[in-house]
Amino acid sequence: MRIDNPKVELLLRNKERFTQKKVLIAGDIDSPAILHLVKDMASCTVLTDNFAYASQIASALNLTQDSSSISSLLSYKHLNLCFAGADIFASQLKDVEFDCVILFLSKVKDYCRKILVSAQHLFARDTQIFIVGENVSGGKTCDKIIATTNAVYKTDSARKCTLFETVYKEPFTKTYKEDILNLSINDQNLKLRQDVNVFSHGSLDDGTALLLSTVDTNELYGSVHDIGCGCGVIGIYAALKNPSLTVTLSDISASALECAAFNASENLVSDRIDIRPYCLGDSFEPCDFILSNPPFHDGIKNSSEKTAAALTSMRSMLKTGGSAIIVYNSFLDYKNILKNSFSKVVTLKSNTRFCVVQAFV
Repeated sequence: MRIDNPKVELLLRNKERFTQKKVLIAGDIDSPAILHLVKDMASCTVLTDNFAYASQIASALNLTQDSSSISSLLSYKHLNLCFAGADIFASQLKDVEFDCVILFLSKVKDYCRKILVSAQHLFARDTQIFIVGENVSGGKTCDKIIATTNAVYKTDSARKCTLFETVYKEPFTKTYKEDILNLSINDQNLKLRQDVNVFSHGSLDDGTALLLSTVDTNELYGSVHDIGCGCGVIGIYAALKNPSLTVTLSDISASALECAAFNASENLVSDRIDIRPYCLGDSFEPCDFILSNPPFHDGIKNSSEKTAAALTSMRSMLKTGGSAIIVYNSFLDYKNILKNSFSKVVTLKSNTRFCVVQAFV
């Protein structure tokens, strides 16, 4: 397996610091190359929120990631691979104690802090805590995330990445907010829990609001798939407005899936909603409608490549006569991408920032 990952290469320069340690690796893990770090550890637990990378790591170990569950735990020799959000991670592990933590800096800095707060009851006293990040994404100042009153040291820097460390002496405190949103959308009330690691934390984003103001849920029938569901607002709204619908919520993020599951139950529609991870290329039962506000970020970068591939794949996820209703930022060329796969694409509504289109099979 090629390394080709500057953060992993920087950590490998310091691998003697992790030798024979009981290690938790967590945060924005973006490559199965982390497995190069594991060999000389006493034990290792890898926590990832990203289903695509969880699947890649599992595949490298000749394991199969469960695509039907919003969280999972796989074991291979002295390695545990956990696909989960920070909220339920600790509940999946019993009788585990870590004396070393390696955090990969996340685009959402509060997510790294949340991991520390949620998992710290599993830390031994004087646990070594490391954080590594690319300088372009805040790596030079990521020491603030692991800072308490104890000193934080710069361990190393190379390949435009920086590694900091500290020793766990006192509890990390919660410095982030996790909101409960009470919304009224088109006379429909919703109560939504949100997470720091889920899109549009703290508010209903304007793109989703435009989509929901455009869709007439009475014209929907059969099955609806909310792809990239986030906290589940689009699919849950559709299920509430039209009780005849069955809805699938899918997302690449375990944090999003956990929020969506909680919110489906809170809004009393969980009996009509199926929730599962989504990774490009995964197969789903064909549905009648897709509703989606797809992302255009890949980690810290603005990138539409993966979303373009996902848009193209949507046609095969629809039944004959089905359609996809998509909202996207107006500067993106998603309409033309959809035209390459669908028989007809029409604009339903647009403003200076967003566009809602419907693509027909």
